[in-house]
Amino acid sequence: MNEALNMKALWSKLTVLRVHVEKPWIVLGDFNAVFRDSDRCGGNIANQNDCEEFQNCLDNTNLIELKSRGNKHTWTNNQQGEDRIWRRIDRVLVSEKWLDIFDAEASVLSQGISDHAALIVKFNEPVIFSFKTFRFFNMWDDSKDFMEIVNRSWRVNMEGHKMYQVVQKLKRLKKEFRDLNRDSFCEISVQVSKAREGLKGIQDPMNAVLLGEEQALVMNFRKLLRLEDNFYKQKSRVQWIELCDLNTKFLHKSLLQRQSSNRITHLRVDGVIIEDQDRISDCIVEYYKEHIGK
Repeated sequence: MNEALNMKALWSKLTVLRVHVEKPWIVLGDFNAVFRDSDRCGGNIANQNDCEEFQNCLDNTNLIELKSRGNKHTWTNNQQGEDRIWRRIDRVLVSEKWLDIFDAEASVLSQGISDHAALIVKFNEPVIFSFKTFRFFNMWDDSKDFMEIVNRSWRVNMEGHKMYQVVQKLKRLKKEFRDLNRDSFCEISVQVSKAREGLKGIQDPMNAVLLGEEQALVMNFRKLLRLEDNFYKQKSRVQWIELCDLNTKFLHKSLLQRQSSNRITHLRVDGVIIEDQDRISDCIVEYYKEHIGK
């Protein structure tokens, strides 16, 4: 009972602290709580209410768990045999602003003589990408010019065998889609913010001109909201959100978590851990050259 009360007090303090913290912030240490039952090994089943309260605290404070490597469990009771219990109760939590600025990960060290594992936050070297991957966004087909762009690019005559013609048409179409994105969908969240501002102060039920203008602005605003939701849903790959549930804040948080987990920060090659980004790239290239050729 005392542990439950202490946890509730901690969640309350973090929530209050969040109101007064505007800058990027990081919280790490022993939270004495798990997110889910899979965060434990041995001992009693995790209390579902306690797990939900912990998750609600993170939602209220907009904190995200930092990507980690090393041991999964951070605490053990150091007992022997079947009495041994492991828990993941030590974590590194960061705000969205912190994750936007810093590229880092948490390392979970071995417990040693302590029952808790030490946590170390390591800042990664910046990665310079030599090219930008092309991605098709579903929101593009909402444009009235979408089908015309596809038809126009596909009707262009190409010489060579069929597969070569398909590849060249796709390359041409890629450029057309990038132009469409730049002209109509670039900075979609900024467009939403401007549309929201445009609606302020325009409501006047006695003015027929303003009423018609308001209806047009509302329709445009709702359209932009759907496009923004579609954009974040696709980038975060959270497919179970319904389109009518315009929870962009949640989707943006999911996107940040996914981006922080996508990077390869270390690679084990022949038993040796490599952390240098150039060496990691070379090892990956050499691996595929060896298996599928140049």
